[in-house]
Amino acid sequence: MSKALEGRVALVTGGGQGVGQGIVRALAEAGARIVIAQRGVEQGEQEARLVREQYGVEALFVTADVSRADHVESMVRAALDRFGRLDILVNNAGAGVPKRLENHSDE
Repeated sequence: MSKALEGRVALVTGGGQGVGQGIVRALAEAGARIVIAQRGVEQGEQEARLVREQYGVEALFVTADVSRADHVESMVRAALDRFGRLDILVNNAGAGVPKRLENHSDE
């Protein structure tokens, strides 16, 4: 497979499971260095370890709840501190909230 993303840094929220996990692995296979952000520590750490071992790229796990602004700031800061850049952002984390988008606040 082509290493089209070699040297790039990708941050994937919810990257330790489900669709996010598939995205993480596809990006890693393409050569991107990976930041996995999610609430579940065990899943996130396990996925980062797998990415390093199986795909041979750097991977960082950051605990983050994207519904909290302070966590989002911390997750981006950790990515920049470790890799010095951020090229790709995949906003995959989600939860079902039964109301329209315009009725949501940051809180």
